[in-house]
Amino acid sequence: MSNLLEYFWWPSPINDVVKEDKKLKLFSCFTDIVRGIPDKILFKLLDDALEEALDEESDIDATKNQLDIIKLIFYKGDIQEGEGERDIFKKCLKWLDAKLMFSLEKNIHLIPYYTRYDNIFELFSGKNEIRNTEKAALSFFCERIISNMLAINDDEIENLDNCAKWFPSENKKWDKERSAFKKICKYFNRTPKEIRTLFIKPLKDAYEQKWYLVERKLCKKETNIDYDKVPKIASKIYAQNAFWKNNHVKYSNWKINKYTNSGIIISNYETKNYDNMINIIDSERYKLLKI
Repeated sequence: MSNLLEYFWWPSPINDVVKEDKKLKLFSCFTDIVRGIPDKILFKLLDDALEEALDEESDIDATKNQLDIIKLIFYKGDIQEGEGERDIFKKCLKWLDAKLMFSLEKNIHLIPYYTRYDNIFELFSGKNEIRNTEKAALSFFCERIISNMLAINDDEIENLDNCAKWFPSENKKWDKERSAFKKICKYFNRTPKEIRTLFIKPLKDAYEQKWYLVERKLCKKETNIDYDKVPKIASKIYAQNAFWKNNHVKYSNWKINKYTNSGIIISNYETKNYDNMINIIDSERYKLLKI
């Protein structure tokens, strides 16, 4: 079936306007990266984009183009303002690990910001796959564990991130595929039992407490809720009515500021419109990414 898909999967034609614009030509490689694309075609399009990016007389321009590739890949996986294509993003991480590993290392800490925490484990080596950025990925996740534990000890559970939610379990998916739990144990030089007792249980208890903290504030009609720090699932539940009733002025202003500051005022799926695509990755939200 994959060979059949590859045979019929033709890139979209590039018009004369795109051919004359280097940036648009680079972007055109990404407009054909859509759900269901065969791996072989996906990696070919990414290779073409990188080749196009490096085809510059100036090293500065080539570097800017490579940064655009990083941004476009994260846009593909961005679950808030991007396309939210998790499977495509996972495969793009594999490509980045092989082709732009040093740039990827600089942006590993942003993977949970744009996508999901468990995508970090895609950068762990598996039985049949070696990842160049495993050390950096493992260090980042374990440092987040330490940071979250410090927040718990300081009674600052509002500052917890989703690290606890995605902590890999022993002998489950990520441990079976990438030995994630075993590698965390080795990093901390702790036994599996110690990891569960010292880290997993307090982290998950605190994460649940963070959820209930929002609920308690709503029940007490407190208005000092930091919407940016509300767990995503809780936010979905309370966004329709509870937050609005609690303080509709503050919540409305927060929503307006969120989308205004992101610079995104278009549909996520209008990726064939190059101007809109450029507008998205040039927004404030994507200025965090580095090359």
